[in-house]
Amino acid sequence: MMTARRPFPILIALVLLLALVIPPASAQSPQRAKVAASSTAILIWLAKDLGYLDNVPVDVERMASGIATGQAVVDGTAQLATSSDFAFTARVLEHDHMRLLATMSSSQTAKLIARAAAVGEEPVDLKDLRYAVTRNAVSHFFLSDYLALHGLEISDVEVVFLPATEIVVAMEEGSVDAALVWEPYVSRIASSLSGEVIYFEDQLDQFYYFCLYGSGDWIENNLQTAAGFLAALKQAEQYAQARPEESIDRLSRFLDIEREVLARIWRSHTLRVLIPQDLPTVLEAHTEWRMTEGLVGSEQIPNVLEFLDMRPLQAVSPASVHVLN
Repeated sequence: MMTARRPFPILIALVLLLALVIPPASAQSPQRAKVAASSTAILIWLAKDLGYLDNVPVDVERMASGIATGQAVVDGTAQLATSSDFAFTARVLEHDHMRLLATMSSSQTAKLIARAAAVGEEPVDLKDLRYAVTRNAVSHFFLSDYLALHGLEISDVEVVFLPATEIVVAMEEGSVDAALVWEPYVSRIASSLSGEVIYFEDQLDQFYYFCLYGSGDWIENNLQTAAGFLAALKQAEQYAQARPEESIDRLSRFLDIEREVLARIWRSHTLRVLIPQDLPTVLEAHTEWRMTEGLVGSEQIPNVLEFLDMRPLQAVSPASVHVLN
């Protein structure tokens, strides 16, 4: 007979102690917050499926991309959002009240994929391809960075800007030759083209941090809720590390993604809730790129440490904060 597994005791104790570490803003029960999350937010969906969010006053809404999730916070329809570090940088440079709470994974799920029929057997000239990316997403930055590696500017090639779902259709129809997009859309493209695709091996090492952020005003007034949410994600992190096969089974059903596809995506994630040491350097690089592209009016890189609010994660897991104040 199978017995119910006991929850992780250390993190449960942390959750119970949060009220002592971060007192609530008032004696009233906190209002429920909305978290806008894409399918890439593996730890959030795992925490939800496992019931770790049951006692945290948040509701999670699934959205197509980090562009949509960030807009929800800008519009005030959500209080927290998930996205790549690049998409977060775009938001905070436009709305300086945004604050990053943690990264939830170091991910290598954004890939440059091309239709085999468009490339042929000869070495491809990158200037001859028509590309699709999502504007202001990490794929936009990665394509620019990859082309620079080959001595090209993004203005040297033809680029079509589309949402990720439309990129899949454009690749299937042949209106574009190549796309730099993230999972699960990479796998959907490969499936729709019956595997008749190629990947650019020298691009596959590009990685990004997948982040959780929100309105600084909301965080300031809801530190306990933010910390409780991160505590639930730390529980999910431990479960994912201890039981990866069970986690993949759960999420395959929960997110309605084929298990084989999800298992492949899983290997491209570290699934750790951290504020990593190199995060400020990454944010500075994204800021500099946006300035070079003329996407922001500022001519001086701001102090990116001000983009971070480390208090909630510090309260839950001090060892997970690798950036010094």
